[in-house]
Amino acid sequence: VLALAVGFGATVWQWQRAETHRARAVEMLANSEATLEFMTAVLRDGVRNDESLTIDDLYARSEAIAEQLGRSDPRTRAVASDFVGKWYINHDQFDRADQVLTRAIDSLPESLPARSALICDRAYARSQLGHAEEAAATIDREIARYAPDDPAPSACLEQRAGLANDLNEGQRALEYSLQALQHFE
Repeated sequence: VLALAVGFGATVWQWQRAETHRARAVEMLANSEATLEFMTAVLRDGVRNDESLTIDDLYARSEAIAEQLGRSDPRTRAVASDFVGKWYINHDQFDRADQVLTRAIDSLPESLPARSALICDRAYARSQLGHAEEAAATIDREIARYAPDDPAPSACLEQRAGLANDLNEGQRALEYSLQALQHFE
């Protein structure tokens, strides 16, 4: 009887773990599909074969496409706006990233998991505009909203690691990076 109880308990535990992994996979697939839809729209509608385009023009068109696609689908709006916001961050256009991300955050339901990544990306952009302490507090609050085994804060932990690195806090940057990896897996 004891062996049966232990076996049943192990089976239930494995089932719960498998269900958690399935839910993560479904969420990641939905985000990937939204990213693909956005990138297809940018390449299809953002540029014509016979035109030359500056990177600033492409960014502006991508912003408009992100807003247009996101009118009917909050997930697509979040993923596309995050994509554009990260473009701006990667090219040191932090004020534009802040604007894009703020518009998206304000338009999305608070219950959407992808919203956290936008909040943390915006905080990182603001840190580069001279608001590092406020940014760190914002990211830390966002991370604290989630359970230790939830994958959602991995993007926030990644941004927190970047911010710690920018502040010459190498050990903390490493700790946040390892936590981000742990949450992602």
